[in-house]
Amino acid sequence: MPPFFPKATLLTLLHLAREEELSWISTLSDSEKEALGTVERWSAKEVLAHISAWKERTSEHIQQAEHGDPPTSLNSAEQTDALNARIFAAAQRRTWETVAMQAENAFRELLMLVEYLPEEQLSDPVHFPSLQGEPLWPQILSTGVKHSYRHIAAFLLQQGKCDDALHLYDRMIGIMRRRDLPANELGRAIYQQAEIAMKAGADREAVTLLHEARRLQPEVATWVQQNHTFEPFRTDSALQAL
Repeated sequence: MPPFFPKATLLTLLHLAREEELSWISTLSDSEKEALGTVERWSAKEVLAHISAWKERTSEHIQQAEHGDPPTSLNSAEQTDALNARIFAAAQRRTWETVAMQAENAFRELLMLVEYLPEEQLSDPVHFPSLQGEPLWPQILSTGVKHSYRHIAAFLLQQGKCDDALHLYDRMIGIMRRRDLPANELGRAIYQQAEIAMKAGADREAVTLLHEARRLQPEVATWVQQNHTFEPFRTDSALQAL
């Protein structure tokens, strides 16, 4: 069961993730903002729409929990892929200005809902029976904070800006360390950082990160075996030690 998590910390992380989004947006040219991507290679507009749609979904889940309704769940990878495909298709039909406004509104709504909730309710695993013993804060952290970093980093990687992607994750992990993120959640975030490092060609750094992530979150050993990103390096003795 996830431990108590301070609301002030969650709000700070939400703000910092949004600041990173805005910083990334400020680097985009007008042509990059209006560009259309493909299913395999998302454009900036599609990335931002995706980030925003999942924040909206989290806000919807919070409101459902408050009313005692079960959250609208995705029960398979196929359902998740189908939802993401709909988000992608909708983004392609919209202007950058519309998507940017959606991003701001999605952030503001999620922030308002978190600010409104009493601190103990965010961490209480039994307060919202419809969540079946799970507290709210891990989902908010995942889709409201880490999700933004992950997709912006992926976009930077596909643009060949590997150092920028690595530095982005360095900033996120640094903040999480200073904010005393619970060990299992910090381990999950460092695992994601290792994945970005591996894709950026920083193999040794990735292996070091994986070992730290494994100490914090034991499930990392299983995730590595299931993640095709690490497939080319499975014969590495340091990686096998996981």
